[in-house]
Amino acid sequence: MTLYGDVSAGEAGNVGSTLSFFQDNDADYVGGRGLITAEGPSGMYLNPTSGTLAKGQFTAQFFSSGLEDNFNNTGYYNALLSYGVTDWFEVGAVGYVRDLDRNIVVLNASSEPVLQPNGHSTAAAWPMARILILKDEQWWPEFSIGGYASIGHDSLDKATIFGAAYKRFVIQPKGFLRSIGFHTGVRQLWQDSDASAQRSAVDLVGYFGGEIELPNHLYLVSEVGTKEDDARFVPFSVGAQLRLPQGYGLSLAALQPGDQRTVALP
Repeated sequence: MTLYGDVSAGEAGNVGSTLSFFQDNDADYVGGRGLITAEGPSGMYLNPTSGTLAKGQFTAQFFSSGLEDNFNNTGYYNALLSYGVTDWFEVGAVGYVRDLDRNIVVLNASSEPVLQPNGHSTAAAWPMARILILKDEQWWPEFSIGGYASIGHDSLDKATIFGAAYKRFVIQPKGFLRSIGFHTGVRQLWQDSDASAQRSAVDLVGYFGGEIELPNHLYLVSEVGTKEDDARFVPFSVGAQLRLPQGYGLSLAALQPGDQRTVALP
């Protein structure tokens, strides 16, 4: 669930015919900003994208996903608070909880294997920032850089920087297929190699995604990325996002972060 609104009026900027950096937004500008992701910052479902909040806008968003297999039931939850300092600079904070309902195999009095609950929860929080360097204008794509770093349980400790780009093509502004957009980006992450929840200490991953805009502010979104070191599966997601101009949003998707035997549903 997503909620955002204007805290103060933004400054309008003129769309230029040449390449320029750190521009203000005009009233009609549509960037590549999605909703909250498994990583925290807004984007597709797994990865952040390039769009930033407009000046004075504030957003509060919540994300959850669940995984069930033969031995474990795991819930993943995070929340995002973010604010547009300018049209090109966004700051925020993310809180993250992993609730692991783990079952381990033990032998009972008859030496028969049985499942015994052994669950626990871990949590972390981290600041985030994103800087919009280029707007999506003419043939130039939107481009941003950003980063975030966690503070909390050792198994969740990591620091990440990312770069993301977006290009939107208008098809029929009043029709059924209104626009299509393409996202791409890279994430460089550093994490605790001794933590059992992590797969590698340092890794660079790339990702690519697309979105189709339909009537009533509905977007079909999908993405795929490269595997982190020691990940078992190729990460991907597919779903829909509702981005209402009144300040509300909702996501529903199936996703595979790369280390789950089944696809999770946020």
